[in-house]
Amino acid sequence: MSQRVESLSLVDSDEVDIVGEPLDINEPTEITVGTFILVKFPTKKQIKFCAGRVTQADFVNKEYFTTFLRKRGANKFSFPDVPDESVVTDEDVVTILPSPVSGGGTARVQRHFQFSVDLSRFNLY
Repeated sequence: MSQRVESLSLVDSDEVDIVGEPLDINEPTEITVGTFILVKFPTKKQIKFCAGRVTQADFVNKEYFTTFLRKRGANKFSFPDVPDESVVTDEDVVTILPSPVSGGGTARVQRHFQFSVDLSRFNLY
């Protein structure tokens, strides 16, 4: 599974602060299958964040099989053609996201999702 990072050198020290800031969300407080979550991925120089949907859950070990979205402009996301999937632990989950809304209109635009919260302060991938 994932390894815990003991030491992390950040490019911008402000990134550490934003991890702990809660988003103003009135949504479910428990992770279940179908829940959208914001996940952190520490690298050597910074912390990257990804939004994804939980497709399977191991509640005993607090591990979640997640399919990730790709950022498509300001606050718009879509699932890639080739699924980007990973198992994440409870430690890596920053917050539960509200259910997104579809873009509407054409079939292409309907594949784009928007969240009702501002995610611009996160280094989203």
